[in-house]
Amino acid sequence: MKKETREMIKFYDAYSDTYDDFNGPITTNHYLKKEVSIISKYLKEGTLVELGGGNGKNILALSNNKIKTKINIDISFKSCKQNPKEVLNICANVSSLPFQNNTLDNVLMFLFIHHFNFIVADNFDNLLKVLKQTQSSGGKIFIKESNRFNPVNRVIHFIIKEKNMVNITPLYLLKTLKSNDYIIEAIIYYGFMPPGIPEVFYKLFCFLEKIIEKIPLIKFLICSHYIIVAKKGN
Repeated sequence: MKKETREMIKFYDAYSDTYDDFNGPITTNHYLKKEVSIISKYLKEGTLVELGGGNGKNILALSNNKIKTKINIDISFKSCKQNPKEVLNICANVSSLPFQNNTLDNVLMFLFIHHFNFIVADNFDNLLKVLKQTQSSGGKIFIKESNRFNPVNRVIHFIIKEKNMVNITPLYLLKTLKSNDYIIEAIIYYGFMPPGIPEVFYKLFCFLEKIIEKIPLIKFLICSHYIIVAKKGN
């Protein structure tokens, strides 16, 4: 096992108990509801696989009548053990997906690519080449990343110093998806809920968030996250 891989496993094993601590329960649940609402419109019937799914809260929240099989892949065994029984957990490196060709219908990548890319340059491009083989015709990819223009995110990334991340931009993601024959169905900017917000301020920020999300230029500069929806081309 490479040194970089060992370091990554150690990092995520340590991080597994604190997935939701940073944002706090109010902000975490708020964003999860918004993301379920966004993604549910585009889901294809069949399997749902999350890469780097951690404790499985995302894939479980997205469960509906369209999804027949839920699979979480994470390099941290400690994270996989936290997942509910309804989710099939596979502890593996996502650079080697253990699936047959044309079998995956939906692939979820929530705040995943900036960590995955940190190991080797162009890992996302290589991953897409693998996904093209394993995804079914018209298979969907859902990518969530932080908006680096958001003031809170800028402070957070400055403090963290990007030790385990790379500067992923929407332009890079869209360009790489298109170069691998994926069709972009949507890019949605959303969210203005600060981490750890007290309940007393929750309704105020919900009101501000609704206004911000309706103004094109403002939401591009201020919204905290974006989701890219892409479909496998022919």
